[in-house]
Amino acid sequence: MTTRHGLFVALSLIRRLYTIGTPLRSSHCSRQLGSTSTLESTEAAQKKDVVFTPIIQEDPELSNKVQSLMRSTPHPLTSILAYSKPGRKAPSALLVSSFNTVCLSPIPYVSFNIKIPSKTYQAIRASKGFNASGIHDARVAHLFTKVKPMNKGDFGWRSLVDTQGHLREGGAWWLSCDYVEEMCMKVGDHMIIVGAVKQAVEYEGKKKMGLIYADQKYRRPGAVEEHLSREEGEQNPPIQHNPPFEY
Repeated sequence: MTTRHGLFVALSLIRRLYTIGTPLRSSHCSRQLGSTSTLESTEAAQKKDVVFTPIIQEDPELSNKVQSLMRSTPHPLTSILAYSKPGRKAPSALLVSSFNTVCLSPIPYVSFNIKIPSKTYQAIRASKGFNASGIHDARVAHLFTKVKPMNKGDFGWRSLVDTQGHLREGGAWWLSCDYVEEMCMKVGDHMIIVGAVKQAVEYEGKKKMGLIYADQKYRRPGAVEEHLSREEGEQNPPIQHNPPFEY
């Protein structure tokens, strides 16, 4: 009798605790989770507001030194175009030297930096995508650095872009990308933009070497430098396509 009574009391206590705890747990979950769309929108909003702030203090001298060092390092030149509204004839565009691949598989992702505020960044967010073109003509590249036409009747780079966002001349390659907002990040006064490549083509049906930028001048890649072994001075075997070298 005592055993049955004790078992009854124990079961009653467990049932009571479960009854009391369940609403609290459900209420907590409802507050934390809500709908999936609400969670996603909340996380997206939080990520947009995230700004990386280094622990070290601002140092103009260090900034100038880094700028000087990076100017001596060649960077590829790429034009970025985006239409703020579908079917709009005039896109927003800019020239960047930070364009590169993030990974190649299973989906190719690319990234570049934009100083904000930027009309091109606004257009990318509005259209959820952008086009990128490698450039092999210095004259075309320079046109993309001009915000407004130099002379009346001069449409600048706008006259070089067709309705599909392709360059009519001076292009090396073209990528069409989807804007991946959840992967983007604000760092200082720049946004790191990430895109998923959905189409890639060569202009004129063949590969062309794109321009690079170094020491504030447009340049072309120079002669190929051979890599020699230290022991015999012989050419080493080709570098294997393993990380961190993906090409």
